Amino acid sequence: MMQDASRGMRLAGVLAILGGSTMLIYGVLCLVSIARESAAVDVDPGVYEARSGRSVVIAAGGVHLVLVGGHLYRSASHRSG
Repeated sequence: MMQDASRGMRLAGVLAILGGSTMLIYGVLCLVSIARESAAVDVDPGVYEARSGRSVVIAAGGVHLVLVGGHLYRSASHRSG
């Protein structure tokens, strides 16, 4: 029974790491896209700030998920081993 719980925590950790990595990559790609677009076209600064702020929040959420997933995976590994 305890091994099933550890396996579930490890799976949750891996899924959180994968989801967080995807969010982090998406946020960084959005920031790169916004930077390229603003360099090529005259964009209103308010629109640029709103879009870049949202991308930073997405990237920060991804980092948080990766850290939480790593903690879950590590603690599950210590419990089972």
